[in-house]
Amino acid sequence: MLDYRIETFITLCKERNYSKTAQILCITQPAVTQHIQYLERYYNCKLFEYENKQLNLTNQGKILERMALGLSASTKRVQLLIQESKNKTKAFKVGGSLSVSEYMMPPVLTELLKLTPELNIDFKVDSSMNLIKSLKTGATECILIEGEFDKQELEYRLFSTEEYIAISSKPVDASTLNEILNETLICANQDSGCYKLLTQELSKEGLTINDFCNVVYTNNLTLIKKLVLSGVGIAFIYKNAVLKELEANELYEIPLQKAIYQDYHFVTLKNNMFLKDYLAFYEFAKSIYEKQKA
Repeated sequence: MLDYRIETFITLCKERNYSKTAQILCITQPAVTQHIQYLERYYNCKLFEYENKQLNLTNQGKILERMALGLSASTKRVQLLIQESKNKTKAFKVGGSLSVSEYMMPPVLTELLKLTPELNIDFKVDSSMNLIKSLKTGATECILIEGEFDKQELEYRLFSTEEYIAISSKPVDASTLNEILNETLICANQDSGCYKLLTQELSKEGLTINDFCNVVYTNNLTLIKKLVLSGVGIAFIYKNAVLKELEANELYEIPLQKAIYQDYHFVTLKNNMFLKDYLAFYEFAKSIYEKQKA
């Protein structure tokens, strides 16, 4: 059970507003102030400071936030384990980005459920940014995401490095991004790791998404593949997601000169008493995925 002052601190870290924190916790604003002042006296440091009327964590506050979030996640996991012992069930809350859910996790979860059929899996699909938020609130216990994130505040392991390629329903003779701007681009939504990676690569060439003659957005990788297969446009996608279609000559890789790669990371909170269990899942998931790729 968390100390109520730590719960106040965690909420204030998230809201960055004393009034909103008081409303959420159903206490008075002076009580929030008293809780924070108690922690500052206890740890003999300032936890928050105002800069341009914005409430920010100090460096010491950031350290306490990481510790408190880990403790909070551990506490919620303990509560879940106690409930499971009553119901004789097992539960696991994990999350993944769109591409992870579409082609990385299905074989992993299949094998996991074969080994532990009594396991209740709650798999959350969202953007990397929202999944990191879900870690901090306890909505997920560990996540598999793509792209950049703040590595100082989280525990992480490299899961896989994936090649990112341009595909078409017919052979396209192009070696640079400029040569395919006359195509309709079928693109993942703007909060996805795929979109961010593509915009970064285009930016290196002085280009943007809007330089394509037309852009169609969707948050469904299967739909992206089907639209490209129908011949209405091209797309950028992780190569392992379309290997079968490439081998069957249903889709064709556009032979761009510059290869593009993206790292996927397994992420959980630091200072978590269940870290060993989560890393065991990481090793299991990584081994299953690497077998599938081979």
